[in-house]
Order: sequence, then structure tokens, then C-alpha cells
Amino acid sequence: GKVSDPSLPMLVMLCVDAISLSGELRPDLLKEVSLAHSFCASKACRLMVVPGDLLLSLTPVESPELARRSRVLWGASLQTAPGLAGGMEEFPIDVSSLNSLAPSSFQAVTEARLQPTSLCRRREATLRLSLSSASFPADLTALAAQPISLHLGPVEVAGQLHGVLCEWSWQGEPGRRRDDGLSELAGIIWPSADGDAM
Repeated sequence: GKVSDPSLPMLVMLCVDAISLSGELRPDLLKEVSLAHSFCASKACRLMVVPGDLLLSLTPVESPELARRSRVLWGASLQTAPGLAGGMEEFPIDVSSLNSLAPSSFQAVTEARLQPTSLCRRREATLRLSLSSASFPADLTALAAQPISLHLGPVEVAGQLHGVLCEWSWQGEPGRRRDDGLSELAGIIWPSADGDAM
């Protein structure tokens, strides 16, 4: 990556809300950091971002809740109620054959509801983003143009792959999981109606 001139003045960018309680990145964070690098390049100064590095960890899981989400879109039906001409209630619609309607990710779902079973050991730091690096904008563009392939495993528990938990963190940050099952999780839903056996 590019090496910044230590003689240049430094601008410090604090991103204290970079990661939500569910382990997700703030949606506009990476764009803001890229713009800050462009600004510093135009003003001949260095940029230090805190936290300097973001780490992504992935865990393949089995989860009946994710299996339901991969093939069900919740709609509504009419019902009658006292004093009302009609109301609405939820009913499930199978959308497994309509991939464009099936959700591809989940966020802010409690651990108690998801009830995930880890199929293999959590893969730590599968991706590292160096926010303070002067080459960060170019690195981000390259990552968007050429997604990386990751190998997860080995499998430690037999089961169906329904999704992958995705958790961002930074070095030295304490764990975010709570003991009461109310931790909010985020990740991707495996694009299969019944999950893939592992």
C-alpha cells in the first residue's frame, strides 16, 4: 500500500459507532472513510482512522429460522374483527422458486430467535480492512470489483447449512455476545430452500 509522508500534518477521524451491537458495519462508514482519504490527498495531509483496522469473522450455522426465511416471504390476508370492516394478519407464502423475492441477508435478529448451531469453528479475521492506509480507497474499489473467496471449515458438527453469521470487530474489542440470548446477530442466508448438508 501507499506510504504516507510522516512530515505531513495528520487528521484524526474517530468512528466510535463504526460497528453496531449486531456486529454490522454502519452503512455509510466505508464511503465516509474513502471521502476523508480523498480530502486529505487534496490537502496534503495524513489520515488516521480510529479504529485503524476492521476485522470480519464468519461462522456457518444451521438455523430453522434461517431455513424459513430462505423460502418464505410474509404477506397479509384479510380478517374480520369486532367493530372493524376488516383487518390484516400475516400468512406465509413460499417463494423458493422466486429467487428475486427471497431475502439474501438478515440483521438484528436475536440469538434466542435464530437458535444457531455452529457447524464449524468461527473463522477469525477472514477479511481485514485497514482504514488508515492511504491505499484504502483503491483497496476498497479492488475488493468490490473482485470479491474474495473464503474457505470455511473443517466441519465439526453434522447438519444443514442455512446461513453464515458475519461479525465485524476491531482488535482489542471485547466480545459482544450476551448470556441471555438477546444478542442481535447479522449475516447472510444460504441460497437454498432446504440447506446444504455438511
